[in-house]
Amino acid sequence: MNKFLHLVAGLAILVLVYFMGFSAVEPCPHPAFIDHHLCSYCHTLQDAATFSKYRTNPSGRNTVFFGHPQFEVKTYRADRCGNVDPVKVAVCTRTDFETSPTGFACNWMGSTCYGEHSLTTGHLYYRDIKCF
Repeated sequence: MNKFLHLVAGLAILVLVYFMGFSAVEPCPHPAFIDHHLCSYCHTLQDAATFSKYRTNPSGRNTVFFGHPQFEVKTYRADRCGNVDPVKVAVCTRTDFETSPTGFACNWMGSTCYGEHSLTTGHLYYRDIKCF
């Protein structure tokens, strides 16, 4: 449901911008970032492993942001969007199904983390994540 609300809000902004005559801007957070990295229901590492298993185009490694943080377009890089509320972040790595029922094993990156992603593609700049 959260993905749906973010998508509807993003579409509403695009329609408004179109009718106002301005050039279109990408929503912040980007829908691809939401789909691949933002888990609104996650509370545990097992939740993050399940999220990683069922994400669109699962990869060998996935970084998962937990909860419902607020996001903003970065003032120093207008092509980036980042969370302004600190969140827990886990890194999940593909394993075999004998090791884990989801096929992913996750570890905490931190509990007070900030990250940024591309407004154009939704790509997470995982090397730039800061946890305190």
